[in-house]
Amino acid sequence: MINADSIIRFIIAFSACFTISLIMNIIIHETGHLVFGAVSGYRFSSIECFGMICVRTCKGLKLRFSKEPCIGQCIMYPENSDADGIMLIIGGVAANMLASAISLGLVFTQINYTLKAFFTVSAVVGLITVMSNLIPYNGTNDGSTFFDARKSFLHMEAYNRLMMIYRELNLGKDICSIDPGLFEHPDMPLSPLSAELAYYRSLRKRPGRAEE
Repeated sequence: MINADSIIRFIIAFSACFTISLIMNIIIHETGHLVFGAVSGYRFSSIECFGMICVRTCKGLKLRFSKEPCIGQCIMYPENSDADGIMLIIGGVAANMLASAISLGLVFTQINYTLKAFFTVSAVVGLITVMSNLIPYNGTNDGSTFFDARKSFLHMEAYNRLMMIYRELNLGKDICSIDPGLFEHPDMPLSPLSAELAYYRSLRKRPGRAEE
């Protein structure tokens, strides 16, 4: 018989599984960007989860709280703006898909009911993470970036320029001291990437708003 205590225990257990799975999948997603980016020849600049950021500086790795916190972000920068970062862009989704497949596989192994329930929730949360990042949405997620980059290499170049700008900002540079050539590209087609590049270009005219 189902009673109030059973329902409360179920809600608590499900909430705990969901929360832990969500945190794990966000970390897995950003780590996927890092690994696939490194394989593509990109270099690590920073990785952030829930406002805590690990950033590479001239003096090594440092942990700090982000002044503009986000759920998750991984910054990998290329040596030059014509690098191909497709693997970097899809790395997060690929990592979530792999993690979900592993979680789903563990459900059918000889483990106890509690672990089966956890890995089931983890697999579902992983797939939700995949879909929310893969389906293009308002130019703000990996799917939008991926499809823009596939349309034209100029979009890929805009992405690379942004990563290089982020890296300079991570090093503590003022936006006005960053190579101005990173902000300019007369042939750049209109896209969320080029719009963000234009935004940072505008900040150079208003340095007071360029601080992170």
